[in-house]
Amino acid sequence: LRQPLFFLVRGAFLRYDANSASLPIGGSRLSALVPAREAGLTRIVTIPCRGEHTRIISNSALLVTQTTRADPTLYSAALTSFARRPDPES
Repeated sequence: LRQPLFFLVRGAFLRYDANSASLPIGGSRLSALVPAREAGLTRIVTIPCRGEHTRIISNSALLVTQTTRADPTLYSAALTSFARRPDPES
């Protein structure tokens, strides 16, 4: 049984239970966040610079620019890249 995930959204905590059929809020960003979280993501570092950039900086952290974080498509792609990275244990 997986532990539930908690998200801070607009000042309110929302709970997502992996055993439930739906997410507490919609959107591609949240849909991409769940697999990234299950792959070990615990920290997202947003840097204040122009342009899009994403880098996996550890087995649990992802670095993105403000541009990437603000764009739903780019942010979803960044989260997906973390979830699909090669297994760090192999």
